[in-house]
Amino acid sequence: QHQQEQQQQSQKPPHKSSQAPEPEGITARHAVEECGEAVARPSAEMAAKLRPIREAAAALPAPDARQHMAVALLGHSGVGKSTLLGALMRTSGAWDRRTFDKFTKEQREGSSGSAEITVSHQTGTGNKRFTLLDPPGQKRCVAHAWNAVAQSDAAVLVVSAISSELQAGLAKGGQTREHAVLAKSAGIDNLIVAVNKMDTVGSADGKWSNLRFEEVRSDMWVALRGAGFHDEQVTLVPICATASANLGGEEESECDSCAGWYSGGTLLEILEASSLPPRQTEGVMRATVVGRAKRGNAVVASVRVEQGTLELGTALSLVPPASECGVQMLEVGGKEVRLAHAGELAEVRFLGGHACIGQALCAFEEPLRSTPKFKAQLRLVETADELPIFTAGFRCMLHIHQATEECEVQKLIESVDPRTKKKETPPRVARAPLVVLCVLALTSGHEIP
Repeated sequence: QHQQEQQQQSQKPPHKSSQAPEPEGITARHAVEECGEAVARPSAEMAAKLRPIREAAAALPAPDARQHMAVALLGHSGVGKSTLLGALMRTSGAWDRRTFDKFTKEQREGSSGSAEITVSHQTGTGNKRFTLLDPPGQKRCVAHAWNAVAQSDAAVLVVSAISSELQAGLAKGGQTREHAVLAKSAGIDNLIVAVNKMDTVGSADGKWSNLRFEEVRSDMWVALRGAGFHDEQVTLVPICATASANLGGEEESECDSCAGWYSGGTLLEILEASSLPPRQTEGVMRATVVGRAKRGNAVVASVRVEQGTLELGTALSLVPPASECGVQMLEVGGKEVRLAHAGELAEVRFLGGHACIGQALCAFEEPLRSTPKFKAQLRLVETADELPIFTAGFRCMLHIHQATEECEVQKLIESVDPRTKKKETPPRVARAPLVVLCVLALTSGHEIP
């Protein structure tokens, strides 16, 4: 069951009285009186530790000036997502032949347990930089797909031109349909459908079948409109990942195999021309923690800058639990930089604080709130056969930005049938495809930002 959440905080964060003791180790709540209002500030000790880091940051460069776009490669298992990833890296010039051959061999042999992890690589064109995220396509790995699409600006939904493989992805439980719902739920308004394996439905002279491409288009539109996509939000492109055909790059300007019936551009050209979602580069800094890894003896967190600018040597609040930390090291694209703007995926080493996936970073002047309970608007896409109704007491796993928590529906407030616009307040039960306003509470008691 996938649900589109629009978080509406239902309670204000608790305010401490002036007599209440400050929790040990938490200094983000320190305040000074300024203009009659309490303004949060970092501790003097943290400020002193960060001062030399901030001074040294002036010698570091800013990130590449080209716009950055994170792209999730989605699709059913076996449609060629990983092959497409390697082909895009090769045709864009990021990999040489040796690196590409090594990647292809590893994919063919299924080494390193790659089917269970999200693979990430970076490349670029003349005007844009891309981070390509390739989550596994198996049904048991839906959470990986959500985590990838939740940190992306656009998505490439890879489907197969082979009829049996296409229908397997579109059937109930198929990941083509499910990944399309994930993309829409994450707010992706720019979906590219890459029709792969077009060489298998071609003629003897190497020409691809226009008829088969139109059949795939017709089947996909039924699924995509059901997921909530509109015509102007979707672009279809025929490709062959194994032959790197119609992907783009310096070696290819147009597709000879689809000449005469397709002129929409190569996949890289479509990605380069795609518009980016609005970004508040001048706003107060906000970032989400999307991953963490051990690098030597240090822990490095992967973060996505959602708003404002993340700067080296600055003190931040890590929410929850509003503990202070400092930016000790900052990398974008594998290179140390002094800052990262909204939309960047960056690697950060913190001074103080232990960042975990699902937490958020914010500036002290406008701290984020966190809560274990909130109102949410949910779109019921599909319910399990053994439990076809949705009501108070219903328990499920909540995936919201990068946080994953078990939650319980405490109260149904309103339901709306999107087909008839009929409202019921309050409903006793709800079924797909209703849109429901309800109160969710985390069963663990944890808080999410």
